[in-house]
Amino acid sequence: MPVVQFLYSPSARRSFLVVPWHANFGSGDNQRHIHPVYHLMLILGGKGRIERDHGEHSIESGDLLIINPNALHVLRADSKAGLTFYALSFYLLPQDALSGPDIDGLNRGAVALDDLAEQAETAPLEQLFMLNALDGKTAWPLPDALKARLMRVIMDYEPHFAAINPCYKRFWLDPKTRDKAEFARLTHQMLTEWLHLLDQAGNEAGTPDDVLLARICSTLDGMIHGRYSHRAVKAQLNYNPVYLAGYFKEKTGLSPRAYVDRQKIRQACSDLHQTGDSVEAIAARLGYSSAGHFCANFKKAMLMTPSQYREATQQ
Repeated sequence: MPVVQFLYSPSARRSFLVVPWHANFGSGDNQRHIHPVYHLMLILGGKGRIERDHGEHSIESGDLLIINPNALHVLRADSKAGLTFYALSFYLLPQDALSGPDIDGLNRGAVALDDLAEQAETAPLEQLFMLNALDGKTAWPLPDALKARLMRVIMDYEPHFAAINPCYKRFWLDPKTRDKAEFARLTHQMLTEWLHLLDQAGNEAGTPDDVLLARICSTLDGMIHGRYSHRAVKAQLNYNPVYLAGYFKEKTGLSPRAYVDRQKIRQACSDLHQTGDSVEAIAARLGYSSAGHFCANFKKAMLMTPSQYREATQQ
């Protein structure tokens, strides 16, 4: 049985169980509908319009949408440009309304949808998690750097969702979903990463700690195409590397070296998905000593080989 994790809302001062609904790529139009789930939707390409309770609005590549429970929404693609998106959809159930058997049943997918909808939170997501950049907006035109980071998160998780349910549209309660508890765990982790990125991007004025953390990340990101070096970190930041390592791990849960390793794998995912470069070329570009070393690290992180990842994400 997996360890159950809850998502804490700073404004509501409550914790919520993330119950997945679906995680999928989509394209084109959909039908007018209302349902009691949250949608986080990143527009990947094309142009179109979204009809909501308060009118119709233009959307285009790079826009982030939040659709809250029981809100009308209809997507219409521009007939010329088309419309593609990625959507993560989920319920939030207050922890104080749940008991142990409820959680066990949810992990197995044994759930009465009417009861689920009745218990689920319906407050706007942007208010629950203080997403100031989205509050009161129909869509958030994301900076290119933030869109790229969200795309990396999607590409990190997609192979794992595909292993659980190979369908193009992956629903938690679909009979083809082989491990519903793992689907729920992945949804929780992916949502947590999205919310963190959106929160960071929405806070324009950082604290001194935020500035130091950003400087460390920037320095470490510069090592993606080479090797991690304590000396280089010390030279660029002029801090004791032992202090920096402890501070960075406290803030991120990762050692600096582990962060660089993770960023290398994320960059490899992007290269495998977006280019036709060989595995050997990608390994060399990312500073691995050999293609074999790269493949071993990639499989450990992604649970599949680079070739299998490329095949899974290009279907």
